[in-house]
Amino acid sequence: MAETQLAMANLSLEDDQLAEAESLARQAHEEFHQEGSTDDEILADMLLARVLLASGKSADAQQEVAAARDLVAKSQDFSVRLKSSIVTAEVIARSGKPEDGLRGLEEAIRNAQDRGYLGLRLEAQISLGQVQLATGKTSAAKATLTAARSLAQKAGYGLLVSRVDRIIAQGSPENGRRVG
Repeated sequence: MAETQLAMANLSLEDDQLAEAESLARQAHEEFHQEGSTDDEILADMLLARVLLASGKSADAQQEVAAARDLVAKSQDFSVRLKSSIVTAEVIARSGKPEDGLRGLEEAIRNAQDRGYLGLRLEAQISLGQVQLATGKTSAAKATLTAARSLAQKAGYGLLVSRVDRIIAQGSPENGRRVG
């Protein structure tokens, strides 16, 4: 049930149904916590942090990431730790420290590339491009997003190609908020 709630929360976030996404992510978190499924609980926490950011609740997103820090330290799953580092960098960037967030996203891209995690690499690149846009680094953002789009297209990740196309067409982050 919690896996379904998490998937539905992600879809709700993509559809900009933020209240629904937040509720579902919180429910998934609670179920994973009760089951003792640490890695899944972390993923629910990270999705909730993204939902809170999209809702303009950066302080709440910071609290969510901070609360998950101890769980992340216990995780043996590199992909979960990498996902957490991507979301943490996004939260940092959108909470008044864009340069720190940019550095965190660049490090996540390197880590994903070094370990062969293409999906997470693309996720980090797209996030980097969004933060670059939000901080007025338009040329860098366009280069980052174009590279991510090309790589996603070569890998057959059509949904990510569409997501990048939307971001480029909008010319600003998906949530429309400027950083720092």
